[in-house]
This record gives sequence, structure tokens and C-alpha cells, in this order.
Amino acid sequence: MHQEQELEWKNLLNEDEFQRLYRYYQFQHDDFIQQTNHYFDTSDFLLRSSHAALRIREKGGQYTLTLKQPHPSGEGLLETHQPLEVKHAQQILTDGHCKTPEAMQPSLSLIGRKTLNVKHIGTLMTRRSIREMSHFTLFLDHSFYGQKEDYELEIEATSVTAGEQAFLDILRMHNIPKRETLNKIARLFT
Repeated sequence: MHQEQELEWKNLLNEDEFQRLYRYYQFQHDDFIQQTNHYFDTSDFLLRSSHAALRIREKGGQYTLTLKQPHPSGEGLLETHQPLEVKHAQQILTDGHCKTPEAMQPSLSLIGRKTLNVKHIGTLMTRRSIREMSHFTLFLDHSFYGQKEDYELEIEATSVTAGEQAFLDILRMHNIPKRETLNKIARLFT
């Protein structure tokens, strides 16, 4: 298990804006990888009401359980990752529910719980391409959930200053309006 602080900025894109960024950053079709996020919550949506999320991400035949919650510093998110054996992950997805691993208990205590019994609430598949830049990482996502699909620009950085500046510079340079953008699990809920 490992933890990290995630500082990210997101903006939904229309298809034209997505294609402009795709061309500008010289992405190729083969640059996109597929990842599938399977989201879980309690029956009373405790995680959602705590501004947290639990998912199993399937990417390249690997499965990772991730708990995302507000970072104690107030900046960004605290992500707690636990790799899962393929057989265990597939069993959870088949059953549609799981008990959070003991290794995540310290993180869960931040929302007032030691363990959670959660159920599967939805799946979102994303085709993602990544560009490492000097002070940030740029992601272009094309996501599919239910009968919907959307396009998204995401910036991750190790500092608020660098991330915010990169995000605003990209939007300005490509004449893309800043849009209120919910995270993927919130979009799945809607």
C-alpha cells in the first residue's frame, strides 16, 4: 500500500477542443491506454457525503484499489492505493461488494470509520493519453459511462502554483473556457 497527495485541475472539453489539444501536443492513436474504474460506496453513500471515493482501477491487466479523500492539509486529495491480485479483484467485481482491506484502516479513520462494507455503484471506462511536461503532467481523457461520453483535460502537479498556472495557461492559449468540472465519480452519479 502507498499514499500520495494529488493536486489536480480538470476541465471538460467539447470534441473540437479535445481534437485541438490532441493535435497540438502531437498525440498519436497508440498513445491512448484504456483504464476502467469500478466505483464503490456504502448503501447510505457515506463516502460520497465525506467527499471521498473508492474505486478499483483495471489497467493493463493490473487491478488497484484506491481510496480518494480530502487531504488533511486542505490542498488536493489523499490517495491510498492497494494493489489487488487479479483473482481477488475479479471476485469483488463479480460479487459487486467488498470489505476494505485492513491496510486502509488508518485512511478510513479520517472519515470516522475503520472498515467499510461497500457495493459496486458504477463503471466508467476512459481512454487516456499522458504527456509529462517540465512542471506538470497533462492528461487527455475520453470517458464512457452509461449512455454518455465526455472529454476532459486534467493537469496534475506537485505544487499548487505550478499546476494552477499550467492549467490556466493551456486554457488561455487554446481559447478554451474554464468550466466547472465534476470529478469522474460525480459525473457517473449524475
